[in-house]
Amino acid sequence: MWHKTRLKKLKKGLVLSAYKNSPLIRQRMKYFLQVNELYKVEEQKLRVNDSNVVGGKSEVQYSSEISWKKEKNEFGDVILIIRIRKDGSNLEPRVEDSLGRLQALFGAEMISKISMKNYFEIKLLYKESDYREEIDVMEEVKIDPKGSIQLDKYHTWEYRKYPNLLLAGNVGTGKSRVLYGIIHKLLAETSENNLYICDGKNDELYELCKDYLNLSNVESDALAIGETVKHVEQIMDKRYEKKDRNVSGLFLVIDEFAALRIALGKKEFTEVNDSLRRIILMGRAANIHIVMSLQRPETSVLDGAIRDNYPVRIGLGNLKDENFKMVFGITKDDSIIHKEIGQGYISINDVLDSFESPWVYLPWDKEEDAEESEE
Repeated sequence: MWHKTRLKKLKKGLVLSAYKNSPLIRQRMKYFLQVNELYKVEEQKLRVNDSNVVGGKSEVQYSSEISWKKEKNEFGDVILIIRIRKDGSNLEPRVEDSLGRLQALFGAEMISKISMKNYFEIKLLYKESDYREEIDVMEEVKIDPKGSIQLDKYHTWEYRKYPNLLLAGNVGTGKSRVLYGIIHKLLAETSENNLYICDGKNDELYELCKDYLNLSNVESDALAIGETVKHVEQIMDKRYEKKDRNVSGLFLVIDEFAALRIALGKKEFTEVNDSLRRIILMGRAANIHIVMSLQRPETSVLDGAIRDNYPVRIGLGNLKDENFKMVFGITKDDSIIHKEIGQGYISINDVLDSFESPWVYLPWDKEEDAEESEE
């Protein structure tokens, strides 16, 4: 089955770098088209280097069309066949000159490179990514509770053992996509009625869960989020009264908790904090768990007693010394290396390790690339 794409928009900085290293072939193809300037813009003053777009307009008027498919040979090897259409434009010489760079982009052995009447073709001995899972949040999942979800290749969140998860990272570190991937996997652990989503920013999370996933317990209003936290606390108390240890898992997901502190009055925020503290300290026995995502888990936003009761913590990107200590409770030293988008560190029960997030594919990724089609 053939897939194809063109460039519609130019990417910048960390996003362009992420496309270069993406396990998604489609995004590597877009990276290839952009860095090799296989496109035209309204003003031909735009210059692109490996990580930045400099000057001119970024709206693409036209780009070369690139197609690809994977097939196996008689030995079971995966062959990636890539074709770039000959369109008669002045981009053709540039296309021919850049073909060999596909070999380096995919780290693959070149099998053949030919020029046909209507297209250039290159075949590569392709190696599938073995370290980053791909998640399409729109893919339907069946409820099959296992008491754990896989966070990346090497780390599992056993939520019955380690009941709460803290996710931190600055803007542009991939934090939101990690959160969306976690929510997708939680849908296999419990019914949607036991999944409560609170979007403190009233942004993508609300749109994804309400408009695309059609989940019922989704809130973005600060007062409604406060009521949701209290409602989950009441459910916890009822479970304690019944003393039923076989209840389904219930998950309270809160994104950008810091926004509530600004939106709520002091009294209301204190009440929400108190409820949250009780859930974190007592929720495990009632199979109730909290996933909290925010940029900086500072004590002015997140009570120290609450923050210290997250046995699973993920910090994405290059956290500054102060932020690193806030997240993990230890001082950052020389062994902490530079991290790219979607990378960071994870601590499970105070054991620190590197973290490499899955690649999470969102519905608006498809909308942005609506020009893609399958032949």
